[in-house]
Amino acid sequence: IYNDKLYEVYTTGSGSTALSILDYSEANVSWSISSTVVLPNPPSLKLERPSIAITPDGTLWVCCTATDEVTGDVSLRVFSSADDGQTWTLINERIDNTIDNPSGIKPQLQGGKGRMSGNIMATKDGVSLLYTNGNTLNWVDYSLSGASSGTYENKRLLVYGTSQKDPDGTHFSSVTDSQGNIHVATNNGNSRVVYLRYDSATDTWDAPVEITSYRSGSYMQISLLADGRIYITYEVSGGSYLEVSESTDGGNTWGVNSRLTQDVVSDPGNARVETPAYAQGTLPVFQQVDNLDGTSSLVYYEVA
Repeated sequence: IYNDKLYEVYTTGSGSTALSILDYSEANVSWSISSTVVLPNPPSLKLERPSIAITPDGTLWVCCTATDEVTGDVSLRVFSSADDGQTWTLINERIDNTIDNPSGIKPQLQGGKGRMSGNIMATKDGVSLLYTNGNTLNWVDYSLSGASSGTYENKRLLVYGTSQKDPDGTHFSSVTDSQGNIHVATNNGNSRVVYLRYDSATDTWDAPVEITSYRSGSYMQISLLADGRIYITYEVSGGSYLEVSESTDGGNTWGVNSRLTQDVVSDPGNARVETPAYAQGTLPVFQQVDNLDGTSSLVYYEVA
């Protein structure tokens, strides 16, 4: 949200990325789309899994996963716009996937590279990108002065395990606090929830902290509450129930706040969870569940 408008990016059915800007009506208690634009699609590239950030000067930054439909090669591409999406600049320097595509996944891409995705975010001196490359989690700093020429500093942040099933961004969630620190929830490749913290003042990452010692964390979400509490929500034991861990000291120590279970469905299935990045007094949690009859449902919780 920027200047009381909601900026949303998403993949279209034709393999492009679109930006919609929405206005909120207090009277109607609803959102309405004020404009929609489609980002320029480089030839032969399919753009997917976009993320968006807005720097204080109002510049829009969008990162997309780009798949070359001829060669199967995968890369991350970053676009910027200074006029609310009317015109776009493609940052010259791309980030290539260096991991061979695993056997049995996306057969049409065999011989190319594996899938990847990135989460772009505003920092105190520009924008940065947290992205997956196979089983590694990486960090890139773009400077505002150098971004148009494609210069960046690439810092490998984590190399964890070899058992992640889905490196498409479902394995990390991030929020930025008012001091510019970045808080990240991910897993270690062996089904343990990991917390990471970027210190904006020192431009460094703290050592990773594993906050669970048991099977958990295929899907997780991190949330920052107005009073400074940090919550990480994740499923345990293959999705049989959810757990919420809490830190009240900025991420230094963690403890389990709640276990969330439900009896309205017969089988929780492959649980996915959604929580807002920022919340007030309580934390809303949505859980996707699969019923035995093949239908799907959402279960809603509130965590104090």
